[in-house]
Amino acid sequence: MDQPSLTIAIESLPNDRYSLIQPFMPRSLPAWLLDQQNTPQMMQLETGELIIPISSRGTVSEDLRGRVSLANPLQFVLQLRRSLAGLPILESNFHPQCSGKEFSLALIRGWSLEELESLEIVCSHVGLAYSALYWRQRLEQSRQQAALIARISRLLNSTLNPDEVVGRIVAELGYGLRCDRSILVDLRDDPVTILAVWDYPERRLLPLEGRQIYRTYWQNIIDMFMQGGASYLQMGVHDPQPDPLQDWMHSIEIMSVLLVPLFIQEEFLGQLC
Repeated sequence: MDQPSLTIAIESLPNDRYSLIQPFMPRSLPAWLLDQQNTPQMMQLETGELIIPISSRGTVSEDLRGRVSLANPLQFVLQLRRSLAGLPILESNFHPQCSGKEFSLALIRGWSLEELESLEIVCSHVGLAYSALYWRQRLEQSRQQAALIARISRLLNSTLNPDEVVGRIVAELGYGLRCDRSILVDLRDDPVTILAVWDYPERRLLPLEGRQIYRTYWQNIIDMFMQGGASYLQMGVHDPQPDPLQDWMHSIEIMSVLLVPLFIQEEFLGQLC
């Protein structure tokens, strides 16, 4: 992951209560977090909070040794805030014979070397586990996409009538991509024509019958696809100044949509949404 977007803060509470874990999204990235992207290492902020990078490639020291040849492996950053009230005062771990990693850990106050090393090991395991789960998910997605392409290929080579083939392909794409709704829009006429609609079972969606969709709503997108400006487009309705197409999307309760252009013998047909 090129840029960490989540910081998890864990704060020890008084009266022996369980620790409170609260995820949050920072409005802007602090300087220390930007530094962690370039040089991930355990450190302590001036406020006393402990910062531990969670990497996909073992311990921090291993990452630092391979930093020249490896892409940035930083996945998460753990931010620990310890209340020193009621805890025995821990002096600095600094020792004249400390060097390298031990020297950097020795500068951290309020935590023993044993605690720091234990935290580093735990975070290393978390990073490796997350990486394994991530690639397992990617592998499963690849298998599902391959199976989807195979099903569509069988439909294209079947003896079903064209309308049924189109309807089933739209359904396969909608279900395979986990969409609430999948529609095939013919943009050659004005108003445009919806050729096929598939709705996820048990979803309560507004019907599209009787709704006029003017071609002018789509004109900018049509021009972009015709000029080769994109092979697909993802849109949402959160733009502070929405265009007419986004207004139409909002009217039928579409929050986001993936648009894929369709061409038949190099002639633009329409889009799959």
